[in-house]
Amino acid sequence: MNTRTQLAETHSDMTKMSPALYEKHNEFWINSQPSLEQITMTLPDVCVDEFDRILKQSTMAELSQAELKLAMPSTAAFASRVADQLENDCGAALIDRIPTERYTVDQNRKICRYVSTLIAPLMAQNHAGTTLYDVMDKKVAPEQKVRRSITNLKQDYHTDGGWFIPPARYIGLFCVNSAETGGFSRVTSIMSAYKAMQQGADADAIKVLEQPQPWDRQGEHAENDTAYSMAPIFVENEDGFLSRWYETYVRDGYQLKGESVPQAVDDALTKVADYLDKQSSIRFLLQPGQFQYVNNYTVVHGREAFEDPNPQGGRHLIRVWHK
Repeated sequence: MNTRTQLAETHSDMTKMSPALYEKHNEFWINSQPSLEQITMTLPDVCVDEFDRILKQSTMAELSQAELKLAMPSTAAFASRVADQLENDCGAALIDRIPTERYTVDQNRKICRYVSTLIAPLMAQNHAGTTLYDVMDKKVAPEQKVRRSITNLKQDYHTDGGWFIPPARYIGLFCVNSAETGGFSRVTSIMSAYKAMQQGADADAIKVLEQPQPWDRQGEHAENDTAYSMAPIFVENEDGFLSRWYETYVRDGYQLKGESVPQAVDDALTKVADYLDKQSSIRFLLQPGQFQYVNNYTVVHGREAFEDPNPQGGRHLIRVWHK
């Protein structure tokens, strides 16, 4: 592990990989059939009352977490339960639901910020410093090598921002509008997959991916900086556990580095991808007003391709990343 990675990722911000947490993941994701109902957290009506109240004060768009806790105590208590489920339980939550139909687009964005900030501090998602990132089909050609988040293409299992050191701890996807066709989401535990492979016949593959790999930075870097960053896919030490996973971005990282993917890395990437695809998961279609959350260190998410023939409207999610 290089010095930069080691300094950045051996600290208390990692998810504590206690035997109890692993057992919870294993029991939920492996030993039972996980369902959407099990991760769904119903938003209390009192939280909506707080939304209505705070939206009347138009100057309150950029309140700190401490200020929001005072202004929205019920929402703060609910957000704390969401964070606990992400950190100390199965690592996934679906907030159901924010009544988006009663608010304007700008008001929905504010609510997204309020709820997210109460869960954990937000972090920038790109070089421009964006914290509320629009996930939608912007009709760009795939050959432009843009982020898949602004296309309608399928996204295999991944964690977000693997090229960041460290990456986001939690990620949220707030649904403003669903696709006309397709766009189903899927989530599963990469921590369970890691442990199962580490303790089984694929232990050598895990060891390979604990070494730094080149990550395509998706153009999110300073003009004179390298187009890839070096970081391991799996980190487990006395401070906890962290995973970053996007098979395509690592393979592209080797291309940017001017190297072929080593055979051992190629085999290891394929094994992890196959294992995740076969593992139990939850498949669902995000509905307007629902807020999907995952622990970005322990759970991977993906989506199916979608179509929106009508140029007006279409699938629109607002993505947040947390420190």
